[in-house]
This record gives sequence, structure tokens and C-alpha cells, in this order.
Amino acid sequence: MVFFTFSCFLGCSSWFLFWVIFELFGWVFLVFFGKTSESFFLSANLWKIFFFQFLSSSVFLLSFCMSGNHMYDSPFLGLFFMLGVLMKLGVPPFHGWVIQVSENLPISSFFFFNFLQKVGPSLIFIHYLDLTVQIFGLVFLLMVGSVGGWNLFSIHRFMVYSSIMNMGWIFATFHVSKLLFFNYLFCYCFVFWVFFQWLSESSYSNMNFPASLPSEFSSKIIFLFFVLNIMGVPPVWLFFLKFFTIKSLIFEGFFLMSVFVLLFTTIFSYMYLCLFSCQLFSKLDFHKKKNVKPLLFCLFFSSGMILYFSFF
Repeated sequence: MVFFTFSCFLGCSSWFLFWVIFELFGWVFLVFFGKTSESFFLSANLWKIFFFQFLSSSVFLLSFCMSGNHMYDSPFLGLFFMLGVLMKLGVPPFHGWVIQVSENLPISSFFFFNFLQKVGPSLIFIHYLDLTVQIFGLVFLLMVGSVGGWNLFSIHRFMVYSSIMNMGWIFATFHVSKLLFFNYLFCYCFVFWVFFQWLSESSYSNMNFPASLPSEFSSKIIFLFFVLNIMGVPPVWLFFLKFFTIKSLIFEGFFLMSVFVLLFTTIFSYMYLCLFSCQLFSKLDFHKKKNVKPLLFCLFFSSGMILYFSFF
């Protein structure tokens, strides 16, 4: 069902079909959340998701009905439409409810809620808004995501702000090429999916740092690998995508955009470095035996991507 809705988003050219898919996509995730945890289904978080999904879809539909296919002629309707999309994305200034909901989500639902659900609204944000609005939204996302992630000790909250900041990278890749956009989106979602699967299987899904970081040697190495990959530092996978994005932005004439992307990413790297240092200098435990297959998979997959992008 999820892949079907993704295909509809990519092949859709009518605003009404966009709205229908919005509603369909929202109901898919509501059903998924309800089946993941019975206690969550009875909590107020589910109603928060339903309320904001319904409100954002209503704003989206109302803006199109009022514009009559002339949205670009009315700055007010364009702003009204943008607010609906930002609310659907759960990004600033409408990210407070996402943080509250994500705090109590299981790690599997957290991935779908903060990553896969944002694909459709991201495509609409790029297709229906002009370049000036897109650049403003990109800088705003990078700024709030980089500053808001400071001094957070919950892995859920930290990843929410990390996803907000990386939305700026995703929007930036679209100005280079659609192929790079989908490559970055796929790689970014895949890295986080593997990371969350490892957290869930290792019982680290509700950890707070630095109090409850992994202490086993193999878990430490895997955790440090994922932190480096999310940071986008060499020689891991996402570094090559970010490097190619910055290089392409400069060649395409978006020099100022590349400066903002690098600046706010560097600011947010402070929190990555804090997380990295807490894990690096924490106590080691060599007595607990963990499965090293995820470690071998991570190292092999990283080296394979390095070779791939070396010939890209």
C-alpha cells in the first residue's frame, strides 16, 4: 500500500488527486500506528495525528479551491497553501506536535512517521511553489533543525530535529536533478531504517544519552558507524551524496544556497560530535556477547558504496 501511494504521487498531475492521495496516505499510517501498539491506539497521540493530518489536508484543499488554478497570482493563497504543506510535513513552525507524538512512538512507527510520510508532501512542496519560496523554506528548515537539536538527551527528539535538518538537504538536491533527489532520499531513508532496526533489535529504542548508550564493544562500533554515516563525514556513504550535492549546487549557480546548507549542517554537527564523544569515551564491556552480523553488514555495505560512488 505504501509503495502504491508513492507511485501515485510520482505520476500524479492533478491537485485533486494529490489531495485524495494525501487522505489515503494519512489513513494508511493511522491504521499502521493503531496495529503497532494497542496502548498507542488508545492514547491521545493517535488523535493528534488524525487532527493535524485532517487540518493540513483541509488547508491544502481549501487553498486550491479558492485559487481556481491561479495560485501564483495571489500571494495570500500561496502562503495559505505553503502552511498546509508545512503542517503536513510536520516541520517548523508546525513541528511541536510531531515532537510530542514521536516521543511515545515505537521505533518502527517512528521511522514511518518521520521519514516515509514526508515523501509526498515534499514532492508537492517542490512542484507547486516557486524557487524563492523553496529557498526560504530550505534555509528556515536548516536553521531550526540545526539550532533546535542542541542539548537534547532523547534519541527520539534528536532524530526528529535531524530529519528536519535533512529535509533541507532533500530540497537542495532537487535543484540539481531529480535523479539525485531520489538517490539521496532513498539512501537517507535506508540508512535510518537500518539504524532503527538495529536499535529495536538491540533494545536501545528508548535510550537517552549519555546515560544509557551501548556498552558492548560490537554495539559501540555499530553505533559509532551510524553516527558517522548520519553526520555525512568521510569515508561513509552519505558523505559522497552530500559532497556531490554541494558540488552540483555550486556548478548550477546556487552558491549562496550551498553556503547555508554547509553552515547549518556544521552547527548541527556539534550535537553529533557530543553523541559521538559520549559513546567513544563511555565504558566498554567485553563480556557481553552480541551478534556481529550487523557490524559486518554495515562495514561491507559502506565499503561497497564507497566503490560505487568512486566510479559515479
